[in-house]
Amino acid sequence: MLDEFVATKNGYRRLVAICRMLHVYFKKPGATVIDIIQPYQDADVRAYFFDVIVFAALLLQLRMIVSWHFQHTVVDFRADRIICYRGQILHDQLLFKAMTFAQQKDRFRLGELKRRTAIAGKMDLPFGRFQVQSIRGWNKEIFDASEEAYIAECKTCRKRKPKVDSKMVESIASAVMTNDDSESPYSLELHAAYGKIPKRRKKPYVTISELIAKVALWLGRLSLDYRYIRYVVDNEKRLLAERLPKGMGSSVFENSINFRDLNLGKDVCLVNHAHDILKYMDEVHRRWLHLPILWRLISALSSVFLSHTAFLCYCAIIVLHAQAACLLTLPLPLIVFFWAALSPRPSHTLWMIVIFYVQVIIIVMMNFKYSFLPWTCNKGLHCADWNMRRVGRFVGITDEPISVLIFCLLVSALFTHRYSMRRNGSWWGCYTRILRREDKDKRCCLVSIAQDVFKPRCPLPSDYYPWMVVSHFVALAVLILRFSDFDTAKRNVFSFGGDLKLPDYFVVFFMISICELIVDRILHLQRAAKLKFVYLIIETLSTHAFVIVVLVIRQNDLNDVLQYSNIGVFFWYLARCVHMLASAFQVRDGYPQYMSGRSMRRNNPISWLLYTLSFFAVPLFEVCVVIDWTFTDTSLTLFNFYTLETIDFYLYFINGLRKYELFYTKKRGEKTTAFVKVVLGGGIILGFLFILVCLLMFISENAFVAVYLPQEMDFTLRLADHPIIYQAHLQELLTINASNFKKLKNYFSDDLRSMALLEGCGERSMLDVHLPKESALWYVHPHWENELKRLLRNERREIKLKSRLALKRMHVREQLESFLQKSDIQTIEHTGEWDMQLSWKMRQKFAEVLDSKDCNASVAINITEIMPSLLMVPTEGNIRVPFPLFQRRHSYERLHFVYETSLVVASDCISSIPGQFIAHTMSITRTELESSGRSREINLRPRFVFFVAKVPSALTKKVLKSSVSSFVVLIVMVFLLSAKMRDVLMTKPFALPFDEIGDPGRLIQLCDDIFCARGARLYDLEHDLFGKLIYILRSSEALIQYTVYNMTNLRR
Repeated sequence: MLDEFVATKNGYRRLVAICRMLHVYFKKPGATVIDIIQPYQDADVRAYFFDVIVFAALLLQLRMIVSWHFQHTVVDFRADRIICYRGQILHDQLLFKAMTFAQQKDRFRLGELKRRTAIAGKMDLPFGRFQVQSIRGWNKEIFDASEEAYIAECKTCRKRKPKVDSKMVESIASAVMTNDDSESPYSLELHAAYGKIPKRRKKPYVTISELIAKVALWLGRLSLDYRYIRYVVDNEKRLLAERLPKGMGSSVFENSINFRDLNLGKDVCLVNHAHDILKYMDEVHRRWLHLPILWRLISALSSVFLSHTAFLCYCAIIVLHAQAACLLTLPLPLIVFFWAALSPRPSHTLWMIVIFYVQVIIIVMMNFKYSFLPWTCNKGLHCADWNMRRVGRFVGITDEPISVLIFCLLVSALFTHRYSMRRNGSWWGCYTRILRREDKDKRCCLVSIAQDVFKPRCPLPSDYYPWMVVSHFVALAVLILRFSDFDTAKRNVFSFGGDLKLPDYFVVFFMISICELIVDRILHLQRAAKLKFVYLIIETLSTHAFVIVVLVIRQNDLNDVLQYSNIGVFFWYLARCVHMLASAFQVRDGYPQYMSGRSMRRNNPISWLLYTLSFFAVPLFEVCVVIDWTFTDTSLTLFNFYTLETIDFYLYFINGLRKYELFYTKKRGEKTTAFVKVVLGGGIILGFLFILVCLLMFISENAFVAVYLPQEMDFTLRLADHPIIYQAHLQELLTINASNFKKLKNYFSDDLRSMALLEGCGERSMLDVHLPKESALWYVHPHWENELKRLLRNERREIKLKSRLALKRMHVREQLESFLQKSDIQTIEHTGEWDMQLSWKMRQKFAEVLDSKDCNASVAINITEIMPSLLMVPTEGNIRVPFPLFQRRHSYERLHFVYETSLVVASDCISSIPGQFIAHTMSITRTELESSGRSREINLRPRFVFFVAKVPSALTKKVLKSSVSSFVVLIVMVFLLSAKMRDVLMTKPFALPFDEIGDPGRLIQLCDDIFCARGARLYDLEHDLFGKLIYILRSSEALIQYTVYNMTNLRR
């Protein structure tokens, strides 16, 4: 259509060509098609809408290029080009001020500790030379002297009252904003400086408008820096556009000297001092407060969204690769983890590379999806085991391996971030070229990136360890719950073929995850940024390699759809990406100077609830304490360190309870409601019963579980409701030998689930049973023989041949090597029945043999359907075919266990007596088959291979009637549990001085001082403060004095 439209210069002929093409594209299916052009009604609907969207986007792009906006904003474009670096400078100013404030805060805190130590040293406290004296030697006099020194130091600090200006400068990083018009950050600082803080009336309930205002206020705090930078950049751009000459050419952008000759810095730059930052922040906040509540919320949401577009791009890239799971999208997350997340502020070069690569993906996906290509094999076609369809799906060029919705979200996020950076003056990194001279010795790009990572210009250390821990535990939970998505044999952790044995691969993955947690904790304690970077590289490459290996192996299943069956891998990869992203941010920002192992203990209620319920679990807390003590420079012993961590946790727990009491106060003399009693008391009782039941099941299912091999087997064949025609009884069944077990593994070597079953059972729990070929002579009464002939020749009635298999496990008393020799006296029996319908031809042949007087007359009936070779003996229930072996795909190279079993009925003239009875022999023969279906070996004995699962003893079914040994173990476990509960309940009243403390704020501050002294390597001060903490907890008077509760904290 384009060729005919371009080649035609006449307007009328062009219109005719367009109408002709539209007629061809939209004509009815089945009609004559001109020039072999496919009508759109025959095409896919998705292809039609895709073309419509692309054509609309092309028109929109062309319309924007020639629009009025681009023709009338030349001066604005010049202003953008000159002021394009201002956003980066303003952002660096905020980071520098926040970094300066954090460093001053740490130095002030350490200086205060040193001053207090110097004051205590002048008092000549009798601590002695040894550490135990500094801990145990505290008494009332020493404590009072230290408190007097603390009070004197506080009075000295009050005399050194800071000025209003310096206080305003320090409040930039953590400005507190309210939703009242009269309370801006600037006004709050003034009120705090002069001691005039306005009071607000608190309502007894929370209204919807107040809730919206608080949410908007919380979002406004997150986006204050963004709104400040955007406000300053817009005003400076407006001032610059007013002062630029109209005839200004492009040479200004190429020569920095012309820009300096304009001398516009003093007139255009609004922020020249730290006071200007607070001034414009206050103005931005006032403008935001003057908006209505709903518009305030919308403005805060949009500002938060635009200020975190880079993080949204990272998330979109991670979700895209997790959903696509192909090599085509693999470079995107690698760019995120190794470049974008490690850069303090990614430049426009990175985003241009990402956008260009996304466009390359679009072109590749469009050009490699034609139906004639080999990798567009549909599901209905029979493809080979490793064909181009799997290769194309793995690479990412098959029919839509990438979700269109997620791809559109990624493109929208990228271009939104590009717009935000250009709008805020942080897209071009050209301020180094305009404001500075170019360096003669230019460094390599990789060297500059590495130096920016490990030596940033404005470092603001942060702690991302909580995100690492939470993401790691989420990945571990996904691994446990969805292990079948990771295992190539699709096994489950909770149940697998009636066997309680955990999969070996799960144990390996679980131990690797635990080791990663320990290594991550060690790197966090040592503040090793470079080792963390090496660990990030290893983790990123190994994670993506593991996902690729799992996906490659899962390609072998034709019925496996990756988008739906790999949900566990999808969420596990997302959790691991959160961990890797947090690790990259930690390497980029660096570690704080004074750190401790209490990063998880935040002041928000979610962190408090998560830490107290999950991370204080036994033995997680104890293991963390041991790791912290091992890899932390401290002078405390392990027991003292554990005591300090336990005290700090209880203080954190009590502090959270005190905040809960402030928000949910209870009146004096108010009774506890029945609902609280039922929920709390009933929940504790049900929890105790649940633990007791789980304890009983654990004892019965693990301590007294063994493999009891069957000792007797009965096999019978019956024709409809008539007597048995074949019967075999075997005793002392033998296990499979090593050579046959190896052949069995070779046969199933290409089936991973079957191999997992074989390895889980082992040789000792597999029986190899061979039946005799011939049964006893089958004597037929003349009357019954006539009835059978009549039944066989009756076309209206169906006849089924039934096989029954019965296995009896041994009595435990008869097993000399059993641990439960005297406890289990019950015989376990397992049965299995299979039937098949005899065809009319087989029935006629059977009747002819019964009528024939020929001694050589015989008939062979194929009974392979009711004679399965491989069987599973579960814990309880009927014998069944193992599920991994049920849908066996036979390989043509290893057919050692593919048989054809036949029932042969023949006349026996030797044992027959004419006129009295007729004897027949029943025999079963087995024939091995080749790949072509021909017989390899004939006249073999029938064979069964049993996979025997574990079974519990009689304690599972009769717990109360168990033997003496198991009952003693049960009593001991219940006694230990009861003793622990009694210990907790009896020692609770003696813990009242600690549990019922008033305000734990000063004790928490004392613990912080201990951690800070340890981080500053003041080990003497660490010991002295720890001894003071122990004395406060030992002395009820000192504890009450140190934790006085302020009654004005209650809500009115």
